[in-house]
Amino acid sequence: MEEQRFQRFVVKSREAYKYSWCFSTAIVCEENGIYKQNSQYDKVFRENMRFTLPGILEKVLKLNIVASAELKDKIQITKQKEVDALRVVTDASGETYVLHIEFESGNPDKMNFRMAEYRAMLHQIYDHPVKQYVLYLGKSKSRISNKISLPKFRFEYDLISFSDLPYELFLTSASPEEQILTVLADFGDADPDKVIQEVLEKICRDDHGKLIKNKYFEQLRVIIQLRNLETHLNKAMLTVNSFFKKERDVLFKWGLEQGIEQGAEKRSKEMARKLKDKNLLLVDEIAELTGLSAEEIEAL
Repeated sequence: MEEQRFQRFVVKSREAYKYSWCFSTAIVCEENGIYKQNSQYDKVFRENMRFTLPGILEKVLKLNIVASAELKDKIQITKQKEVDALRVVTDASGETYVLHIEFESGNPDKMNFRMAEYRAMLHQIYDHPVKQYVLYLGKSKSRISNKISLPKFRFEYDLISFSDLPYELFLTSASPEEQILTVLADFGDADPDKVIQEVLEKICRDDHGKLIKNKYFEQLRVIIQLRNLETHLNKAMLTVNSFFKKERDVLFKWGLEQGIEQGAEKRSKEMARKLKDKNLLLVDEIAELTGLSAEEIEAL
């Protein structure tokens, strides 16, 4: 019975979307009428959405979803609005509703009014309950307003900051796409180098081929910029030195990009000098990584 009701809801919602499409003008709008430009962070989250969304619903939003169907992520009435995630879901209590999620790395002005506009458009199209969340990815405290309090106009949505979530929430996941999100969470008293090292090791232990591993690593390099942890990533990469042994390994290739070229003494000395100047590793560790002697490194 519940399954049939859910399917009727999905069909009706999609029909409503088609109806709105036929009587609309295809104008993609954002603030000030500018076309939305997906940032590098948006690209990563969109690529991984179908893998990360179930974990986010359960662990971050605390929703016990038992059924879910994707809706169009472009809302169109007299203008079109692009959203990050839009689903029709049914939770464990039997409640079915439209779930709308936005990811924000910055602090856009009047996000509250933007979400209110989304909300009004969703109700016009789907005529069903709507729940909205903004997931803030920034490092600093969010300055996003999540409510509107004006005469005869009240509106509110849920705002959650990733930096308030414990990193273990994502690190313990079996999904590499979720594991990458570890670097956005709260490390607490944990050593950032060790946490990032754990993420790298999990990615490298994954059974996927080198192309998929390389994709995960590149996504990690992008996401970690939101926390200014690039130096910690570099150090963790060098600590996980067992993965540099084979030339085909994704981390070995990263090493080559940083100047570690196999059999080239000049490159080894350049890398050793950089590591020494930045105090990233001990002399013995640099010697083990580059193949140079401690005396050669001390002389640099």
